[in-house]
Amino acid sequence: MTHAVRKVPKPGDFRFQDDYGGTVHPHEPSIAQIEFAQRVIAACQPAPAYGRVDRVRDNHGNLVVMELELIEPELWLRNHPPAATAFADAIAKIVLA
Repeated sequence: MTHAVRKVPKPGDFRFQDDYGGTVHPHEPSIAQIEFAQRVIAACQPAPAYGRVDRVRDNHGNLVVMELELIEPELWLRNHPPAATAFADAIAKIVLA
């Protein structure tokens, strides 16, 4: 994992997209959140070189997958520029193997 963000809907709305007034904020994930995302990615075979795990809490407070974005994800690299290098390195490792 390289970084995390928290998407927040505008007051009175449920949509997180910036088209609807949602905002994106830096987020320091807990160890449990990191381990959850790692388990989700590890469940994919073959393992993807990158991905985005969107998660929420269910009615019982458990972390659940809302979306696993592997095809064309918004990776929020502008929120954590060093992640772009990690992403490029992962691609190079696969292409040059």
